[in-house]
Amino acid sequence: MIYLYTNENGVMFRKADTGNAQILLDLKNESHFGTHTLTLANYTSQVAWLESISHETHCPRNLVLMAALDQTTQYAVDFDFGVLKLFHIDWQSRRAEIGWDVFKDFRQKGYGKKLVKAGVDFAFHMLNLHRLEAQILVTN
Repeated sequence: MIYLYTNENGVMFRKADTGNAQILLDLKNESHFGTHTLTLANYTSQVAWLESISHETHCPRNLVLMAALDQTTQYAVDFDFGVLKLFHIDWQSRRAEIGWDVFKDFRQKGYGKKLVKAGVDFAFHMLNLHRLEAQILVTN
């Protein structure tokens, strides 16, 4: 796999693609249940959405990155543990909205903190952004 970035804490990011559609759909539907007033997505719409953002190559407005840990660390995993999302990237004002999700099997184990730190570092150091905005549920 081709990773775009590896953080000092071992978190690696690669772009999500249509091969990730089902796991992202399951995560979206599970994560939003009871917390948002959104229509649940279906597989066809999930694939279409991933394809639409994959065509944004030069100065993309949206990035969805799969997160894994470098296998050389003590936390070795060989599969994705979460997702980093950067939306509405404004390259002129150097800002974006950021969000993240950790897959159910990896919650309450410290992966979320690693994901957020790596995501912020990626946004600031690799994308040269200066401001990130996040909406966090009061229950989290």
